[in-house]
Amino acid sequence: MVQPVPLNKRSKKAQRKYHAKQRGSWYGLGPITRTVPSGKVYDRNQVNERLTALLEKPEKGPGHSRRTGRRYRRRKGQEKTDRRLAIVQLSGYAPHRGYVDWEFEGKTLLHTGKYIKYPKTVNASVGSNG
Repeated sequence: MVQPVPLNKRSKKAQRKYHAKQRGSWYGLGPITRTVPSGKVYDRNQVNERLTALLEKPEKGPGHSRRTGRRYRRRKGQEKTDRRLAIVQLSGYAPHRGYVDWEFEGKTLLHTGKYIKYPKTVNASVGSNG
C-alpha cells in the first residue's frame, strides 16, 4: 500500500493541483460582486430599443376607431337620462349631484330641465356670500 505524501512535502505544482481539486465550482457564475444599474442613468441603447419598438408597432386597425358612432352616442344619452332621472327622484340637498330646471303647473312640480346643471362654486351652492 502506498502511503500518501503530506501536503507540505509535495511539490508546488502538486499542491496547486490538490487545492484546485478541493475548490468548488461556480458553475459558470463569476464570483465578482454585481450591482444593479440605476434606472435614472441615461442609456442610449435602451432609448434606441424603445424607439424602434414604437416605430415597429402597426397603425391602429379598424377596431380602434374614434368613439363617435351611433351606438356610443346612444349609450351616453341613456346614461345621461338615467343620471337626470336619479337627480329628479332623489330628494335632499346634494350639490355634487347637480340639479335640473323646474317649474310649477298649478300645484304640480315639473322638471323641465334638459341639462344637468352644477353650481359654479361651493359658496354658490351653499348660498352664502363669503
